[in-house]
Amino acid sequence: MHSKLGHGTEPALNERDATPAAAPAPQAVQAVQAVQQGGYTPALDQHAFELIARIKRNHGDIEAVHALAAHYETHGDLPSLANLMEGWAPTLSDDRRAADAYLHAAWAVANALGDRMRERALYERAVERFPEHPGALAALEDLLRSAGDDAGLERVLTQTAQALIPRLADPRLRAGIHQRLGQLYERQGADSRAIAQYRAALELDGSSTEVIAAARAIYQRSGKAGPVADMYELEIAATEQLDQQAALLRALAQHRRDALADLDGAVLTLRRALKHAPADLATLERLAEWLRERSQRLGFEAAGADRMRAAELYFQLARYVPRREAHARLLACLELEPGHSRARAMLAELAAYGAGESARPPDAHLSQAELEGKVTGRYASENGGLDAGMPMTTAAATTATVPGLAPAAVPQRAQPEADELEAWINDDEIESIDDDVGLERMVPITERPPPPDAPSTPKRTSSARSRRWS
Repeated sequence: MHSKLGHGTEPALNERDATPAAAPAPQAVQAVQAVQQGGYTPALDQHAFELIARIKRNHGDIEAVHALAAHYETHGDLPSLANLMEGWAPTLSDDRRAADAYLHAAWAVANALGDRMRERALYERAVERFPEHPGALAALEDLLRSAGDDAGLERVLTQTAQALIPRLADPRLRAGIHQRLGQLYERQGADSRAIAQYRAALELDGSSTEVIAAARAIYQRSGKAGPVADMYELEIAATEQLDQQAALLRALAQHRRDALADLDGAVLTLRRALKHAPADLATLERLAEWLRERSQRLGFEAAGADRMRAAELYFQLARYVPRREAHARLLACLELEPGHSRARAMLAELAAYGAGESARPPDAHLSQAELEGKVTGRYASENGGLDAGMPMTTAAATTATVPGLAPAAVPQRAQPEADELEAWINDDEIESIDDDVGLERMVPITERPPPPDAPSTPKRTSSARSRRWS
């Protein structure tokens, strides 16, 4: 809240959202009405004349200025208060205090005179004296936006951004100005200029995921699939929460597969996502689907390895989804690897309970893994037969687990496929953050296509890494 100026106090910080506010005092309302009716009389009495005389003798008499300002506010004489603050501001050597005085004058003008041009000029003087003042710049921006003056807003933001450079201002403050310039250009449809401002903002504050996401949206609607992927990488690097990083990696993986037709890169990106969320079943299932898809490519040397890993993933998924959903995953596993004994054993067990595709086994809402430590009446033996009265010790219960999923409560036997899958997912060579992507990837937007004889764009390091480690 605004506090009136009093003896021995410094001017208050009159940010626009904290000015004496939205509702002037009754005396101020009367003063405004008087001005409008032509009958305005300044609040000049003997006390005011004595203070004015003191100020004329000594412009540095801050106590007198404060006292006179308090007198004008008390009597609702905002026009005189505006004149006092506007005249006093240039005499101050301290830039912050001068800006505060201009803001105080602007508040008085706005509430008493309604003179938008003078109010704007006072805000501009405040910003010129102290560009770091967030209240002054915010108030000026609000006024220009409400007036629809985009040209004036662009000029003010550009000049302020330049003025802050030699003043060694907080980089985050400067980044925010470039961000708002970028938003202005984006609203105007000047996407290339917006990208340039967003890049300038990120050079000052690389942690702004909001700016990165805005740049990615521009590239997305411009059909620039490569830069979209790069913006995902920048946002992943700037994000601190692991779950958000995993979500961005999943989105990037889908983008690589669909927009860039880079299935190798998509598979690698899912492996990176699993570093953050190893127990995410949706990611594991998508990885299984894409490995199966990749294994069907003609001439793919690692097709056998992809089929084996996809089969093992489907089996692990069958163990960790509710038992009523396991049947389809087991069939997918056996389609890829017909000799997968653990999948056959689990499928036989479900069939023995009448699970099939439509029937429900007991505790169908629980997963196989959740039941593996429990004692039950009948379970499938490792060769697919049934053993009465045995605890769950079948091959289905002894598989090694995918990293991050809860281990079974019974002793584990060696499972080469599961061990290989775990080592492949946890490969130390796979880094969750791609350090090869930097701000140089924020290329300008252009509507002109490259000339027909232009050389093709070289493959990025991250793509090469995708092929090597996918």
